[in-house]
Amino acid sequence: MKDLVRSEIKESIRSENKELIRSEIKELVRSEVQEVIRSQVKELSGEGKQMIESKIASATNEIKNEVTQNSKKLKKLSLEQDKTDIEIENLKKNIASIESECVILKEEIQELRVLEQTSNTNANNTKSSENSNTESDEKNSTNSGENNNTKSGENNNTKGGEKNKTKSGENNKMKSGENHTKSGENNTKSSDTKIVLYGLNENFYETGVELHSRIINIFQNYAGINLNGYVDEIYRIGKQGKQGQRRPVVIELLTKRTQQYVMQHCKLFKNTGMCITKFQDKETVPEN
Repeated sequence: MKDLVRSEIKESIRSENKELIRSEIKELVRSEVQEVIRSQVKELSGEGKQMIESKIASATNEIKNEVTQNSKKLKKLSLEQDKTDIEIENLKKNIASIESECVILKEEIQELRVLEQTSNTNANNTKSSENSNTESDEKNSTNSGENNNTKSGENNNTKGGEKNKTKSGENNKMKSGENHTKSGENNTKSSDTKIVLYGLNENFYETGVELHSRIINIFQNYAGINLNGYVDEIYRIGKQGKQGQRRPVVIELLTKRTQQYVMQHCKLFKNTGMCITKFQDKETVPEN
């Protein structure tokens, strides 16, 4: 009987121990699993942060690159804009110079037309005088007698003299009138828009176009002043004499403001052997 009781007690102890062991094992397994899960979660969260940070860094780098590229493009565009502005200014200057040359050419064409008309009128006058002389000679040869010859001679002389006198008088009046009008025009123009350039050597066969281009180039090269489109007339004053003389050059500008601007920069001609002054009356201007 005792043995039976002992065996039962042992059996119950064994079963209780087994249950305890099982429960302890389960607790250990649970704790270990939870620890593993926690560590993995921590690792995953760290990797996620790194991934997000790397993505943010790459995105910021891309944005910076785009900004730098756009700034470079803007610089190129600004440079191109500056170049186009400079080209536009050069085109404006070229147009102004072409317009001034066109004005000069028109004046020369007008002068040539006037010369052509005068030459044609002179030729017609010479032809008409020759025809009248031949007709009078034929009439005198056909008529006989001393009285007729003297009368025809007197008539021809008086008629020819009257014609020549009237023609010469008309021509002299017209020429003197033209000279008076030109001098009047020059005097009526305001001296506030005129300047005088001294010391420029002169070619004996110098034309108005050559003088105009020389003056424009001199002001551009020595003073950096572009007078294209700002000049009304350029001419020399004084009597033309020997080759290489230096008659003063009168430059008539369009506005008083341009004259003042040029006079402000007249010191730039100091070491060139030339000088610029304001215009004076013709009586006070020296002749070389």
